[in-house]
Amino acid sequence: MRAWRHLLLLTVLSVGAVFLIDLLSGAPTRAGGWSGAPGAALRALPDVLVPTLAVALAIAVGTLPPTAGHTRRAALMTAVVLLLLVCLDLAVPASHALPTIVSAFAGSLGNTGEIVTAYGAEHPRRLLLEALQRGGLLLAPVVLAGISLGVAAWIHSRVMFRSPRDGTVARWIVSWVLAPGILAFVLNWSQSAATDVLFRGVPMWHVVVPWTPAIALAMVGWRAAACSTPSEPPVVTPD
Repeated sequence: MRAWRHLLLLTVLSVGAVFLIDLLSGAPTRAGGWSGAPGAALRALPDVLVPTLAVALAIAVGTLPPTAGHTRRAALMTAVVLLLLVCLDLAVPASHALPTIVSAFAGSLGNTGEIVTAYGAEHPRRLLLEALQRGGLLLAPVVLAGISLGVAAWIHSRVMFRSPRDGTVARWIVSWVLAPGILAFVLNWSQSAATDVLFRGVPMWHVVVPWTPAIALAMVGWRAAACSTPSEPPVVTPD
C-alpha cells in the first residue's frame, strides 16, 4: 500500500504544482485560461496528467523493496495507470490519440502523406502526427516503470549497503533522476522528429523511433525485475 500512496501523493503534488505555476504566472496556456472555466482545466488535464502519472509511477515502482511479489505489484500499478490514461484519452476531447490512429489505419484521414508548406489544425498529416506522439505517451508508464525496475534490480544485485534504509534512499534518488530525465529526452527527440516529418518530408514512422530504444530497455528491465532474487541485499556492518 505504501507504493500506491507514493503514486497518489506524487501525482497530486505534481499536477497541483503545474496548475499553480500557470495560475501564478498569469499564462492562459491551459486551453483558454482560468476565468471560471472548469472545462478549460478538464481539456488541459491530459497534457498534464499523462507525463505526470508516468513519472510518478516509475518513481513509485522503482522504490519498491525487492521482495517476493514486487514485480507483480509493479505490473498491477502499471496496468491501473495505463487503463486510466486510455480512458482519459478516449473521454477528453483534447486528446483522442487512439481513435485518430485507428482512423488513419482505416483510411478515413485521407492523404496523410501530403507535404505542404503550412498545416492547419485539422490537416490529416498533422492530426496523425500528434496522435502518434500522444500514443507514445500512453506507453510511457510501461516504459518508465520497466526501466526503473531494471535499474532497481541491478542496484539490488550489484551494490551493497550498510543498511536497508540506505538501499531505499539510493533507489529513491535514482528513480527521481532517471524517470523524468528519460521522458524529457524521448519527448525532445520525438518533437525533433515531428518537425522533420512535417516540414522535411521524412516518413511518418520516424516519430515513433525515439521510443524504440526506451521500449527495449523497458523489456530488459521488466525481465530483470522478474528474475531478481526476492531478498534484501547484504548488509555491511562496520568492523
